[in-house]
Amino acid sequence: MTSRERIKALFAGEKPDRVGRADAPWAEAMARWRKEGLAAGTQKDLQGRCEADYASFCDTFDMDIRDVVKLDWSFRLPSKVISRTSECHIITDGDGVTCQYWLNQSGVPHYTDWAIRTPADWKKNRERMVPGRERIGTSIYGAYATGGYSDKPGPTMEEMKKVFLNRPKGRYSLLFIRGPYEGAMHQLGPERSLMWMIEEPETIAEMFKVHADLAVTMMEICAREGLATDGVMLGDDVAYKNGLLFSPAIYKEMLGPQHRRICAKAHEMGMPVILHSDGNIHELIPQFHEVGIDSLEPLEVHAGLDVRKLVKECGDKFVFMGNIGVDYMAKGGKELEEEVKTKLKAAKKAKGFIYHSDHSVPTNVSWENYKYGIELLEKYGKY
Repeated sequence: MTSRERIKALFAGEKPDRVGRADAPWAEAMARWRKEGLAAGTQKDLQGRCEADYASFCDTFDMDIRDVVKLDWSFRLPSKVISRTSECHIITDGDGVTCQYWLNQSGVPHYTDWAIRTPADWKKNRERMVPGRERIGTSIYGAYATGGYSDKPGPTMEEMKKVFLNRPKGRYSLLFIRGPYEGAMHQLGPERSLMWMIEEPETIAEMFKVHADLAVTMMEICAREGLATDGVMLGDDVAYKNGLLFSPAIYKEMLGPQHRRICAKAHEMGMPVILHSDGNIHELIPQFHEVGIDSLEPLEVHAGLDVRKLVKECGDKFVFMGNIGVDYMAKGGKELEEEVKTKLKAAKKAKGFIYHSDHSVPTNVSWENYKYGIELLEKYGKY
């Protein structure tokens, strides 16, 4: 089976030849692996950058999901570099947010200031959240990879489309959507976004709706422009290690209806929706099913999530993606075998399963241990 056939079968509730595969190693991990045996590569990703290590990693392990279309979900304000040092770049991004990007290490930027501080600030900028083909080919997030923020122009839509249309056939592709909460949180800051749920509920509810409006229309524009993907990755971090960032009641009232709209449009276009959320999302899982989420990722082990338990609770409702603990990847040996063996045995009883780390693969995972994990996947991951 091709990767596309395999992942489509999983979402259809069918049993393909094996479980799916995807993963997200940090750039530093791949730099280590290159010294330990990862072959050099030359392939470009959909953003037009040369992602040689990642392409080689995906080729080596026959990853099923690797092509992700990313857009600009921001206010589209001019981005500018405020300062540069030998350690970091400090910039203001397309949302007017001041960010510190470290050099020589991967990770989420450190945010220090936000343009939206009052409801009046939002009203002044909300008209910038208009959909359009010019949002294709760039990303608000700058560069997560080693090397810090790049202020060079991103690829044009035509350049990105060329890479997308010329990628090897049979690969499963995703459109990444910045979720309504993630978008509002980025524009407001984490503390203000949570406070506004109580102090300015009408304003933040409108923010959620405007972000969902943008997502729904951009799905249509991407398809119209020749960038029709197989599925959607909805990035909306609604939890942390110990639980939800806000109550299930707030989700049901404010955010859930917008997730429902995004899922409805994706399903109308034949695309399942994978929800990416860090943290312990357990309390919201029933509501995720109700609004139309098809898959949950990455199912963090440190947050208390365990696919062996989730299969018993709701295994017929979701394609699970992730939950292979990176701590066990680092340990290797019998502990890694127990992790992979028992979780695959359970997960194969679910609607579907896609092998993935429980977050990003860090530098303490050796090439030999990662390869061993894939050997275990080969052994225990067939249906």
